[in-house]
Amino acid sequence: MKVLHTLHHRAAFSLVEVTMAIGIVSFAILSVLGTMSVGLSTVRDAKKETTSAQIASQIGSGMSQTPFTNLAAFATNGPYFFDDSGRQIDSVQTAAFSAKVESVSTAYPGAPSDVLTTSASKWRITVSSLRPGTTNAISSSRFSLLVPKS
Repeated sequence: MKVLHTLHHRAAFSLVEVTMAIGIVSFAILSVLGTMSVGLSTVRDAKKETTSAQIASQIGSGMSQTPFTNLAAFATNGPYFFDDSGRQIDSVQTAAFSAKVESVSTAYPGAPSDVLTTSASKWRITVSSLRPGTTNAISSSRFSLLVPKS
């Protein structure tokens, strides 16, 4: 009597299993690729904001080291131009950022009008991200600075 083996040994996956596995993997890859564009734009925006803050800090540092009576020169000498890493440059053509400094009224409710103007001055620094080769702003960030009289 012959014994029949009813168990079949499979050496590979079936076509249905392979097709389903490819479908699941491709769905996962498409999901990851879809979120990459959002991540890259977030990184780009964060770099712009960080560089804008660095530029404002650089200008503010220069203003705090300037004699109180000469602070108006920062507003009249501007706008200032910076490259994409935040270094000040002279050329508008290669500028990635521009910064404008303007004086802001220091009158506060309930305070005598001359107290703050003789002891401190308030300034607004507007840092704009520029379109390449132009002075057209893409986006702007505003920073406030209170410079005490030293």
